Amino acid sequence: MLQQTMVSNYQSHSLANVREAAMLTFNVMHQLNGLSLRALKASAGMSLQQVLLPGDGVAGYRAVDEVRGLFHESLHLTSAWLIDLVKVSESQWAISHRCAHAALHQMHKWLPREFDTTVGAIDLALDAAESATENLADAGVLMVKRLEGEGELLCCTSGQDGRVETAAAH
Repeated sequence: MLQQTMVSNYQSHSLANVREAAMLTFNVMHQLNGLSLRALKASAGMSLQQVLLPGDGVAGYRAVDEVRGLFHESLHLTSAWLIDLVKVSESQWAISHRCAHAALHQMHKWLPREFDTTVGAIDLALDAAESATENLADAGVLMVKRLEGEGELLCCTSGQDGRVETAAAH
């Protein structure tokens, strides 16, 4: 059987990962809430059309720049949160992988020799599953970075002098 300390360690590390994921989520929700309030204050008294398509005037451009800047900030917060969640997930997958291999090793000790091929196949399947989860995590990080890059393009604005600037530059 699996050692009691190993199971206990697995559970405590798993709970720590769940706690970290929850804290990351609550933190980003708090920050996004603050950004939402700032966006409401920035666009108070302006219609959506005025914010998205400002007429002439410095006030209209300031409101647009501020709303775009807040959108950029929220996009950055969300993408950083997703990347942190991927890291926590990878940690959890590593724990599960170690525990599965340990359980398989313990089973192998007690099974007859005729099961060696089966145990080897299960071991390979566990390694393939770990590789697949690593690829999935990498794809998730690439997707988040791509989303953030696309968001940068959305946050681009023309300054009053005609130059293209990002909201983050303001």
